[in-house]
Amino acid sequence: MTVGATDLMLDEYVNVAHQQLSAGRRWSPRQAEILDGLQKVFLEDGFRHLTIGDLVERLRCSRRTLYSIAPSKEELVLIVVDRLFNHMGKQAYAEASACEDAGDAVAAYLNRSITTFRPVRAAFTEDVEAYMPTKQLYDRHLQIALDVLGDLVTSGIEDGSFRQFHAPLIAEILDACVDRIRRPDVLARAGTTWSQAIAEFSELIRNGLLVGRA
Repeated sequence: MTVGATDLMLDEYVNVAHQQLSAGRRWSPRQAEILDGLQKVFLEDGFRHLTIGDLVERLRCSRRTLYSIAPSKEELVLIVVDRLFNHMGKQAYAEASACEDAGDAVAAYLNRSITTFRPVRAAFTEDVEAYMPTKQLYDRHLQIALDVLGDLVTSGIEDGSFRQFHAPLIAEILDACVDRIRRPDVLARAGTTWSQAIAEFSELIRNGLLVGRA
């Protein structure tokens, strides 16, 4: 089966990937090494055009090794993408939680995605958005990230670090901004990358919200 999975199978594929991580599956050192290698390949080259044979050749591993992680390319792709976003989210939350200043917390939270996506090429973001199962998986993680970011902004408003804006409205604006800059066509028109867009988005939020920056 190719990556053009039917919509009826979408939830099944996404749930399999999510269950692998949420259930706390432990990967062997070799499997973790392969997953890291797959992530590097996907971030640099995308994934829709790649076959299992291509991945075997690129990673210098056996088909059996890949199939020990997932029984199909579709599920393998989703596990890699879910693992990427899951790790990034946990690191971002930990780094933000370590900050006492609200502005620093917002910057730390967004900087994690900047660092993670710095090596990403357009092929990956285009594939994630074009392939419905990865798009849905991305949507899930992005909603969690926006909820956390909204909480950080609300806390900053409540403790006086940020200007007294209406928090729910700011959350809606953040949601709308992220929805635009995640789109490959928007990034292409703006002549920027995902990590560059997030970096400027971070500065815009911080400088626009901080008291005394009006």
